Amino acid sequence: MSLERKTAATRCAVVVNDDSVQRTLITSLLEREGLKVQAYPDAEAALAQMSLGLPPDLVVTDLYMPGIDGWRFCHLLRSPEYKMFNQVPIVVVSATFAGAEARAITADLGANAFVTVPFEVEQWHNVVQSVLVGDSHRASCLVLIVDDEPEVAEMFRIAFDTYGYETVIASSGSEARRLFQERPAQVVLLDYHLPDADGGQLLTEFKHLNPLCAVLMVTGDTTPELATRLMRDGAAAYMRKPVDPSFLITMCERALRERALLHVEDFLEARTRELRDSEARYRGLFSGMISGFGLQEVLCDTAGRPYDYRILEINPAFEALLGMRSESVVGKTAREIFPNIEAEWIHILGEVALTGQPAHFEYYTRTLGKHLDVRAFSPQPGRFAMTFVDITARKKAEQEREALIEQLQDALGKVKVLNGLLPICSSCKKIRDDQGYWTQLEAYIQRHSDASFTHGICPDCARKFFNHGKPGSVEEP
Repeated sequence: MSLERKTAATRCAVVVNDDSVQRTLITSLLEREGLKVQAYPDAEAALAQMSLGLPPDLVVTDLYMPGIDGWRFCHLLRSPEYKMFNQVPIVVVSATFAGAEARAITADLGANAFVTVPFEVEQWHNVVQSVLVGDSHRASCLVLIVDDEPEVAEMFRIAFDTYGYETVIASSGSEARRLFQERPAQVVLLDYHLPDADGGQLLTEFKHLNPLCAVLMVTGDTTPELATRLMRDGAAAYMRKPVDPSFLITMCERALRERALLHVEDFLEARTRELRDSEARYRGLFSGMISGFGLQEVLCDTAGRPYDYRILEINPAFEALLGMRSESVVGKTAREIFPNIEAEWIHILGEVALTGQPAHFEYYTRTLGKHLDVRAFSPQPGRFAMTFVDITARKKAEQEREALIEQLQDALGKVKVLNGLLPICSSCKKIRDDQGYWTQLEAYIQRHSDASFTHGICPDCARKFFNHGKPGSVEEP
C-alpha cells in the first residue's frame, strides 16, 4: 500500500534491532512521527510477521545481528522471493560506519538512507520524513559487466536487475576502462579472456582506481594456478563458466559483505590505535595533574543511604595527599583506610554519586588534618570522581592575615582615644585619666600610644630659669 493511500494514523514501521536500548529508542522516535511501530529483535521474526499482512511504510534495521544479519535482511527485502517488499523504504542504522563508507553500504544494500549511531533527534526526524515522502530515493549498487559474449552478458544483466542492482555492460577491455573511469562501479563482473585486454591486468587497474571495488572473475579456464594468481591480486571471487545466475548473485552479495567486514576490521584497528593513543595521553595528563584525582564507587546500606565508598583509581597527587601508594589503596574502602573518616564527607560525595548532581565545596578533614577545595561529579550512576587541591597553606595564611588585621584594628582603636576631649590642667599641664588621676602629659601619651619622649629645654625656658628673667643670651641647647 502506497503512502498516498494511507492516512497518518495507519502508517506503520518495522524496527529490527537486537539491542533492546536502541530498539526502544528508535520505536519511541518513530511513534513521535505518528507511525505505528512493530519491533523485533531479529530479522527472521520480522519477516514471518511482515509476510502475514500489508507491507510496512518503513523498515529500520541494524547491520550486525545474530542469525539473519542486516545485509542478508536487506537483500531478502529486495529479492524476487519477497517481491511485495521490494519498494518498501529501508533505513539502516549502525554505530560502525559513517561518511563515504555509509553511503557505499547503503548502495550495496539497496537501502534508502543510512543513520550513524549516535544521532541527533532532529537529524533522525529529517531522515524519516524524507524517506516517507519519497524525497530519498533508493540507492543502487552499480555493477559493471565485462564480457565479449552478448548472450552471456545479457543473462548476467537480467540476474542483477532482478535483484535491484544497476548494471552497465562493456564488451571489451577499452570500453570497460572508459566506463569505469566515468563512474567507478561497486562491483565488476569481469571475464578473464577479452579480445583486446588481459582480465588480470584489468583487475589490477580497477583495484588501483577503486580499492573498495569487488571484482568477480569469470572464465572458462580450468587452470588452478590462474585462480590462485587472480585471488592473490585482489579478486573477490573466481567462477568458472557456465555460471548459474542465482549462484552469481550469492557470490556478489558475499563479496560485498566481506568487503564491508574487511572495512570493519580496518576501522576497528584504527579505532584501537586511536584509543591506545588517547589512553596514553590520558595517562600522561592523569599522572601529571597537580590536583588530586580519584574515582570511587559508593556503597549504600539496605535503606539506600551511602555509608562508605570503594577507591577505584587515584593519581600521584592523590597518593601524595594520603601518603600511600595506589597499590595499597585501590580496591579498599575509605573506612578500611581511615576508620574514623567523617560521616559528613561520605554523605556529600555519596549524594553526588546517587543523584548525579555535581558539587563544589571546601572541607576541613580532621582525618588528614587538611583543608581541601573539592569538585565532584558522577561519570556514571553509583560512582563519583573528584578533583581536589590542598588549600591548607592558603587557609593558614588567611587566618594569620585575619589575626594581624584584628591586632591592627585594636591598636588603631587605642590611638583614637587621643583624638577625643582630654581634661588637661591649664597650669601644670597634667592630664586626668579615666580613673580620675592626674598624670604627666608624656606619661599619659606613652600609655596610650607607641610614642616615647626625650627631654630637653627650649630657649625661652632656659632664659627664664638660668638668667632669672634678666636679659642676656643663652646658647641654644
